[in-house]
Amino acid sequence: MDIVYDGKFCYRSSSRPDAGWCHLQVLSGKTHYLLLCTELPDNPGFPIRNAVIHILKQAIHLFSLDPAKLHYILHSPASSGRIEYCYVTIKVRGQPDFKFMGRPDLASEFLIDGPSPMDLGQVNAILEAL
Repeated sequence: MDIVYDGKFCYRSSSRPDAGWCHLQVLSGKTHYLLLCTELPDNPGFPIRNAVIHILKQAIHLFSLDPAKLHYILHSPASSGRIEYCYVTIKVRGQPDFKFMGRPDLASEFLIDGPSPMDLGQVNAILEAL
């Protein structure tokens, strides 16, 4: 496994004036990538849970990632009051299950489902499968 990026990551929404930041790790395995996005206590913008699609799109473009081969996990550390990992399912235009309100023509390039809670064992399984 290779580390593509490991550091503070600034994200922005086109509909909000405030930028946020998180800690982002981008890991590259033999066949897949992992985005591990951690909420930071000094984040001045909106929380990562509300910025899932913005972080995804910016990371894909910045690091030239293939979204069809991407795992995406949000992490809230103990400093946020709870330790939580959540998996974000990414659907990419052109995949058979890609629909937005039953109309693929209305959807953007990506759709997301989740975030869905997961335990540390599931996180480790994804890391091992990379």
